[in-house]
Amino acid sequence: MHLSEISVAVIAGGKSQRFGSSKLFAEFNGKRLLDIALEIAISICPNVMLITNEDAWEFDPNVQIFADNFTDMGPLAGIQSALQNSKTEWTAVLPVDMPFLTVDIYNYLWQFCTNERPVAAESAKGLEPLVSIWPKNALDQIELSLKQGELGIFRCLKKLNAEIANPCRDMQNYNEQSFVNINKQIDLNKIQSQG
Repeated sequence: MHLSEISVAVIAGGKSQRFGSSKLFAEFNGKRLLDIALEIAISICPNVMLITNEDAWEFDPNVQIFADNFTDMGPLAGIQSALQNSKTEWTAVLPVDMPFLTVDIYNYLWQFCTNERPVAAESAKGLEPLVSIWPKNALDQIELSLKQGELGIFRCLKKLNAEIANPCRDMQNYNEQSFVNINKQIDLNKIQSQG
């Protein structure tokens, strides 16, 4: 199986409380963060889902939109919805707020997807649980964690004995900005000024 044969889900269900408004509509280099994330997703594979709790969207009709099944339970609930609605054995996930991610990062992670367990990226900042690829068989453990009120992706990855891969250490031509994420308006202003 090739990376292009899996599914990919953009996780965009957060409330953006630290940002102060919906991150999805925030613009970077003249494009909404959401549109940038969808472009990255489509570059990974054509089977793209958007996991969001926002109401109405106008997107490429090829992008399927799903809401969280477990409301107000964070990004792990978004991964649950992605795996439940995925029609493939593996599903890559990516956050809506990392505009410098590339398909190269996911190609790197994909080489570790051999043991039916999730693979998550690790950057210089630590584990990046939303830059990851999940097997369908992780769904039961994710749902159990959510039902028990354990919302942390880190803990769920540990229970699933996830593979942790470090692209900043191992990848050639690694881009130091790959894992820059936008949590607050000041983060966006900073990368805008650098660009």
